[in-house]
Amino acid sequence: MLIKNGAMQIELKEDIGRLEQEIQELLKLRNIILKATNMQVLEGKTQLIGRKTEEIEIRSRKEHTMHMAEISKEIIEKIYDKTADSTIKDKKIFILNKLIEKLYAEIIVLGHDIGHTPYGHLGERVLNELIQEMKLDKETIQRLVNKRRRIFGEEYENNQGHTEEFCGPISFEHNENSAEIIYNIIENSGIDTKKINRNKIIQGILAHSVSRVRKNPRDLASQVVRQVDKIEYINYDWNELKNYINIVGVGEELKKYLEKEPEARIEELVQKLVEEAIQKGQIDDDMKALKQNKKIKKIYTQIALFTDEDGKEGLLTGENVERIKLKLSRVFNYYKEHPEKIPDISYYTTTPLNKENESKRVATKKSSSTEQLKKLITYITNMDDQKIEKTYLRLVKDRIIKGIEYGTTPITQEEIEMLKQRQLKNKIKQLKNKDEQDGYNIRSESEYLEIFKEQIRELKEIHLTEKGRKRIIDNRKKDIEENKKVTNLEDLVRESEKNMKESKIAQKIKENWGTQKFETER
Repeated sequence: MLIKNGAMQIELKEDIGRLEQEIQELLKLRNIILKATNMQVLEGKTQLIGRKTEEIEIRSRKEHTMHMAEISKEIIEKIYDKTADSTIKDKKIFILNKLIEKLYAEIIVLGHDIGHTPYGHLGERVLNELIQEMKLDKETIQRLVNKRRRIFGEEYENNQGHTEEFCGPISFEHNENSAEIIYNIIENSGIDTKKINRNKIIQGILAHSVSRVRKNPRDLASQVVRQVDKIEYINYDWNELKNYINIVGVGEELKKYLEKEPEARIEELVQKLVEEAIQKGQIDDDMKALKQNKKIKKIYTQIALFTDEDGKEGLLTGENVERIKLKLSRVFNYYKEHPEKIPDISYYTTTPLNKENESKRVATKKSSSTEQLKKLITYITNMDDQKIEKTYLRLVKDRIIKGIEYGTTPITQEEIEMLKQRQLKNKIKQLKNKDEQDGYNIRSESEYLEIFKEQIRELKEIHLTEKGRKRIIDNRKKDIEENKKVTNLEDLVRESEKNMKESKIAQKIKENWGTQKFETER
């Protein structure tokens, strides 16, 4: 049965028995994902602000996900109700079809970030770089590509360039990792795959990443999730940052819009989006209803996540981006060299399948791939932000206590400065490339550096409030203090000494190492 309104057309399945079975399996899958350990880890993965202050509460990826689920279900509810006429709204066939589409949207939402890295998209970029640096043999790459084709489908893989002849570096993308985790949960959790549309779920998770999937998804649930992801994070990101950013040259209409609470903005946006969807027959990236949303993002991204004139990134968000990159690299490289140290449980997909006691988690069978790379990726992505920090510190302490052959190399201030300078060079390169594209004369590196510094000074002057400037200064002070703590061997030895049962060992360490710096030890 087909229902229509405007350009919107929705096909309703008519087999009541089959619909009820599909709902039963989807509800089971939704509950499994909600209770999965992969989902619980999202509580410790921050969405935007990484450092808690008196003014800012940390918003987690789990909170982002749960907001998204509610907004997505509301949009589908409204679209179905506006598409159907009064003669069908109370019929069981309509109610069941609407519930099924809402369940698919909710499951796609629950899965869309479940494979995300700690430290958000920064962590994703770092992990991608580290994986691409790995030298994998052609046979291993071919096995990985074959697995990708099986999970993600031929169309997605061909669009990514991963053909059968592909033998280049394997990348890491959080949407792909998320899709694989949900695929394994479906495979190993007793879900009847004949009664649900597994491909719809996997493609919906993949398609939420606009940078990886340019083409708009075909089904309504996936279209909704793709846009709601941006709607939720842009509006709530703004709410976290609004006290630090001046609204300059945006017009009175947008100013009034930004004065509203995020819930009110989203409610207004949802109403417009539904009306436009009925007229267009779909929800896509070019909707007029999303115009204000895009403007908000443009306002805050350039100032919230910018590189300062000395190369320091993430100033306003309170992250020492350079240290995060180096910490994640140290942990990754240590376990790459010592795969036997990765706990077996880390590459299980864990779900509460014990019917007698659902709070008791049991491990499903291992992933079909036992590749060391997959174990490593799963271990890293199963950590939240704090777990990476604690793992790094533990490895550093192990190196001090047991000797230079153990643990990982501590971060030095020199390395942080080198990374900052590399980031600065990348920004200068971007300016040069833009001049080349626009047909302008190419300047010297020192000239581009001055141009970049002037741009940053203008950004600070125009777009930062007094609170914003103060926040940057405070973050710099905190970074300096943190760097002193982690680059001073004596401090680390003292901290280890408190936790050691054998004080004689601690004394021996002090005698052997004294107050030397890490540079001496290396």
